[in-house]
Amino acid sequence: MQKKSISNNYLSIQGWMTEQLGLKGNELITYALIHGFSQDGESKFNGSIAYIQQWLGCARQTVFNTLQSLEKKGLIKKHEINTGGYKLCSYRTTVKKSDPQSKNHTPPVQNLDKTSPEIRPNNIYNIKDNITTPSFDDLWQLYGQKGNHTKSKAKYSELTPDEKNQIWQHLTGDNYHIGYLDATSHQNNKYRKNLENYITSREFEKPLNEQEFSNITLIA
Repeated sequence: MQKKSISNNYLSIQGWMTEQLGLKGNELITYALIHGFSQDGESKFNGSIAYIQQWLGCARQTVFNTLQSLEKKGLIKKHEINTGGYKLCSYRTTVKKSDPQSKNHTPPVQNLDKTSPEIRPNNIYNIKDNITTPSFDDLWQLYGQKGNHTKSKAKYSELTPDEKNQIWQHLTGDNYHIGYLDATSHQNNKYRKNLENYITSREFEKPLNEQEFSNITLIA
């Protein structure tokens, strides 16, 4: 799936981020990006690792390392929520309105052009955000344990790494497409195929539906 261009997006890097926090390079850009979406103290950055990767022009692993470094320094906080058997993550900066930095409160980096649940899509199981081929046990949990475990595992083992990655991308979707899991989550997954059938029929090769778009402006 093609990534949407960020050519019309922008972020605000403020002097205190360098002088007071000592940030530079990838950490400075990543912090500024997250702060633009979360500076009101209530909102969170829900963009994908792939989105940060676009800004940094680097490998996914570099993005993970940068986020971990900022978290260890206490400059950002990661929020994790387990839902439907898989984990979703979002981030916010730890600068509060009562801090000296809050004087530099600026408009958000941009208007998001789509609706998205608070915890999507920056999740560790989105294949675009993952750095290794996902295991079957993780897939089984993500899928909601629907189907025959033994048959599903056997079918999954026959796939190439690229096909396994394609499955995860198809299941979780991205910023602009509804994943198969969301599309079949109603009525207790009634319309979701058993996992072994999902793999055998190569459901993961079918196109995903586009997200519905609307304008969202973060409150400054």
